[in-house]
Amino acid sequence: MNDLSNTRLYTDVCSIIEEGRREAYASVNQKMIETYWNIGRRIVEEEQKGEARAEYGAQIIAQLSERLTHQYGKGFSKRNLAYFRQFRNRDCKILLGHISQRF
Repeated sequence: MNDLSNTRLYTDVCSIIEEGRREAYASVNQKMIETYWNIGRRIVEEEQKGEARAEYGAQIIAQLSERLTHQYGKGFSKRNLAYFRQFRNRDCKILLGHISQRF
């Protein structure tokens, strides 16, 4: 073997690794967006069952945040859960159109 073939092999393998990583990151990011949207969807569904929506919604988010943070750690603060709910309400049609194209 000469040095040129080893260099070509190395650069080809590096390209394969980098492309795989980019695709993996994109897939993970898409799945996290879907996950957050679905969390927001479930919060909205639960809130719509309550009578005094603002107070009931705050209670749901506070209790859910406490339990999820205990089980999964950071990322499920009351503020984040409120953002998930807002994301679901604001971007419902956009995301649903994107998800339906994937299936």
